[in-house]
Order: sequence, then structure tokens, then C-alpha cells
Amino acid sequence: MAPGSIAAGHGAALARHSKRTGDRHLARTNADDREQLASEDRPAAIRTCASTRIARPAATVFAFVVDGFFDNYPRWSPEVVELEPLDAGRIETGARVRQVRVDHGRRSDTTVCVTACERVRLLELEATGKPLYRIRYELADAGTGHTTLELTFELVRLELYMRPFERLIRRAIRGGSQEAIDNIRALVEAEC
Repeated sequence: MAPGSIAAGHGAALARHSKRTGDRHLARTNADDREQLASEDRPAAIRTCASTRIARPAATVFAFVVDGFFDNYPRWSPEVVELEPLDAGRIETGARVRQVRVDHGRRSDTTVCVTACERVRLLELEATGKPLYRIRYELADAGTGHTTLELTFELVRLELYMRPFERLIRRAIRGGSQEAIDNIRALVEAEC
């Protein structure tokens, strides 16, 4: 008997038991288990957040990150070896940017789209090809001329061939996110 049919048979028996005992929770839990088993066939996402406090006002940090994006992004993310606007040449919602990165010797050419840009608060980018990922820079006033900057990186889809390396990928993303946010803090505090 196939593993799926064993699970289905177990589910049917549990549902009959639930009907007899009136235990709706067990039936609901079993349905949730089947849904989770089915979702295991879908690629998983990896999401990580890094944050820092910068001794500058949010407007200054935003100007460095967004207004100076084309000059500064390769500085806080040194893996970026080429960066060019594909539209108007400024960062705003809907703008597209082409970037070439070299990560651990692997070269990738990606187009990203600005999905959100709110003055002095938020910049969100999403890759339009594979691998599909999102990057979100969120700024918050931390009082007395300080800003909290949070970077969220989400690898939306972990392809099947990547799954054996998930732990390694997760560690690299976490380390890269923290390094980028630390670089932004150091650059802003030294230059602005």
C-alpha cells in the first residue's frame, strides 16, 4: 500500500472515531495534518531579519539608503559588482534595477523591482526572476536623533535542488543580512 493511502486510511478512521465521540478537535487536527503533509511538497521560504540602531535621524538614513541607492548599495553590499537603473534612474515604487552580484564565486544577474517606497520609512525590493526574493528596509525613529533600521530578507522559494543545503543557505542569508545592516550603520555614522 502506498504511504499516501495509509495516511488517508488513518484519516478516515480518525474521522469515524471523531463522529462517534463528537470530538471535532481531532477531526480538525487530522485535516490540518493532511494539509501540512501536502504543503511539504511545496518549496519552503527562508526569512531573516537584522536590525541596528544608527546615531542619525531617519531622514539622514533614508537619504543614504534610498536617495543615494545607486552609489551606496554596492558599498554596503560589496557582492554587488554592477548596478544600473532600468527606468528613470531614481528609486520609487515601480522602478526596476539590474544588479550583478558575485556571491562566493557565483555570479548572478538579477532584475529587482521597487514594490514599496515610503519617504523616511520604507524601501522594499523584489526580484523578478529566479531565485525569487524580497528585501525590505524599514526605518523607525528611535528618539534623540537615532534611527532603528531593520532589514528583512526573504527567499520566497527554496527550490528542490537547494533543500539539502537549506541550513547553509539560511546561515549565509542571516550573516549577509547582518553584515549589510552593520555596513549601512558604519557608513552613515562615518559620512553623514
